[in-house]
Amino acid sequence: MALRVTDHLVADVAARLGEGGWRYSTRQLYYAVCAEVERPQASTGAAQAGCGGSLVALSIVGGIYASIYVGLVVIPGLVILGMGLQALRAERNRPTTRALALGYEEFIRDHLEPLRRSSPGALDGLIGPEVVATTGDRTPTPEAPLVVCDRAESAAVLGSALEVAGLGARVVDEASAPTRPEGRDRVYALHDADPRGCGLAGRLRAAGAAEVVDVGLRPGHIQGRRIQVLEGAPVIVPAAVGELLSPDEIIWLAEGRRVELATLSPAELAAAVGAAVDPDAPARVPPGGVEGIRFSAVDPVGVGTSRGSSA
Repeated sequence: MALRVTDHLVADVAARLGEGGWRYSTRQLYYAVCAEVERPQASTGAAQAGCGGSLVALSIVGGIYASIYVGLVVIPGLVILGMGLQALRAERNRPTTRALALGYEEFIRDHLEPLRRSSPGALDGLIGPEVVATTGDRTPTPEAPLVVCDRAESAAVLGSALEVAGLGARVVDEASAPTRPEGRDRVYALHDADPRGCGLAGRLRAAGAAEVVDVGLRPGHIQGRRIQVLEGAPVIVPAAVGELLSPDEIIWLAEGRRVELATLSPAELAAAVGAAVDPDAPARVPPGGVEGIRFSAVDPVGVGTSRGSSA
């Protein structure tokens, strides 16, 4: 039986997200609560493969101990087994859309705001609007790697997460990024997996950055992962964005799919970005927990353009 979203459940999820000093955004809490109450999904491919394997085993045993005619069942058994294995491969090679338990605005109105009024201490780790508004001021050192996010909310969460993880990096949102960052050897782009987010690397290069490393989130990073994929109407992917993506990624976005960075926890973001900007980061930062999802930085966008491979 599926769980129901309650204020108590929201408080429990918030406590887990903030354990260890991590700070989280409203959207991260929303996605984590929805993941907590969703029903487990059955795999059609696994069921077919199991049925086919059972028929093959039955036909072999029956052919030996009963009648040779029973052994003929091996043919449909192999067909069903093959279909099941093919379905399993298809399931692993595409993201799975996960139904959300409630809408974002409904979550804010019916659960977050009442909990904020009745038990403000339950949301100690929540990043408020005032933190998001000042995210562009977070500057460890001038020499620190520069990470630019497409959303101010993402920059606020990542800046706090890298601080907790002990990783030195300057994190800003796109609106607060230096006007001409060409003085840096390398700039890192972090964004949602949607047409606008995937175009961030190109926009930073157009602003004058010498090299831009597209850390993610790209459609290729979530292939085969069970993650909360949002689906909408088909869209036109701008040519400038398409130059930075593989053909499969372009098709995935054009079909109206997108994934927000907020589906990942603060610890997962710190692990992914830390591994890209600091080679020693994996030893110091907890690994990601969304079924092994990893960001893989593609070749820097500098002279010409480059396409990244799926993780």
